[in-house]
Amino acid sequence: MGAAVAGRKNRDAVERFKSAAWGSAVLHAANASSQNSFDASWVKRSATLLVEHQVFQPPRIDRIRSGNVSPSHQTLKIVERYYPGTSDIYHHGPGQYPLWEVMGGTIEASMRVIRLHVKELHGLEKHRPPLSAYIVRVIAQYYPITLDGVDFIDWQRGKQKNVIAAYYKPLVNLPPTIPNATNTVAGLNVDDVAVLLSMYRLALFVGDEPLKHLYFIHGVWPVMQALLHPWGIDGELVAWINGMWEQPSLLR
Repeated sequence: MGAAVAGRKNRDAVERFKSAAWGSAVLHAANASSQNSFDASWVKRSATLLVEHQVFQPPRIDRIRSGNVSPSHQTLKIVERYYPGTSDIYHHGPGQYPLWEVMGGTIEASMRVIRLHVKELHGLEKHRPPLSAYIVRVIAQYYPITLDGVDFIDWQRGKQKNVIAAYYKPLVNLPPTIPNATNTVAGLNVDDVAVLLSMYRLALFVGDEPLKHLYFIHGVWPVMQALLHPWGIDGELVAWINGMWEQPSLLR
């Protein structure tokens, strides 16, 4: 019995992110860095399992890790047997907050994440404040920088530097090398990425100074890139962020 990969799942950006992150998590669990070393780990792991649970052919993790192929349900199930805890990365995301749901789900998903994260918003499921109140609280938490004198249009035209990026860049040392949600960069972790993306989605949805929020998200990009690099999803994220800016209808 071989481990299969999905043939034709919808290859949207979030599906590619999920596949790449899962592949990275599996390699980490196997203490492998390539398909060859993963294959060797698979053989050793097989020897520790009951005969009826063994699978002769390991999956092509290199293809899945590239984001170009999705793991099938069968593959997720088999690999979970070999390396417990990995399937949650594909279904949920690398942190406690549902990163994939934030990126590909509804605006309500973004509000739920912010309510979980911001203490002042706890218990407001039934009597929720305006969406702008969620945004204000996240900004206050993550951007302790004055924007006096910033011209967002000039920044978009490349005539001004991003002062938020200038604040965060010196705090970004070498990116984490172990895909683990507890890794932090500049005091932030992957759950903070989910919160920041939730704010960005809400801002675009309600039309709350969208260019300003594009500036915010690009400012913290050096940190986000370092945090997401071990999961193999930092390369396409800027294009995804800019695509949402250009097509806000995707949020509805």
